[in-house]
Amino acid sequence: KCGGADEDGGILLGSYRGPHLEVTGVTHSGPGDKRARYSFIRQDAAHQRLATEAWRKSRETVTFIGEWHTHPYGGPNPSSIDTGSWSKLVKSAGEPMVFVVVAPKRWAVHFMCSGFLIRAEELVRGPSGELGVVFAPGQR
Repeated sequence: KCGGADEDGGILLGSYRGPHLEVTGVTHSGPGDKRARYSFIRQDAAHQRLATEAWRKSRETVTFIGEWHTHPYGGPNPSSIDTGSWSKLVKSAGEPMVFVVVAPKRWAVHFMCSGFLIRAEELVRGPSGELGVVFAPGQR
């Protein structure tokens, strides 16, 4: 639930599986992060601590593969600030990364490689199931 709140976010943890990225975990905002109506700045040390723990527990197969954040007052399209930040992360990592923007009732999954947005898929909230809420590709 993100409508009407300050932006929120965290990192995506997972593995590179050939040409695929597998998301296996996320972190959530902490007291050191900066949340505002139209921005989220990830600064809490817990994100790095949790990523390091996942890396060690997985024998170095689970790593930082991207970020997620909310747009409670807009759609799931990235801003120029988002894409600029993502481009720097991808360049630093030297690997493709995935970025998720969550808006009320819609998500968008963005893949970036070498600083270029190479694919975006919008997901729309579907029914709740035994394992949680189902999101399915939306119509463009």
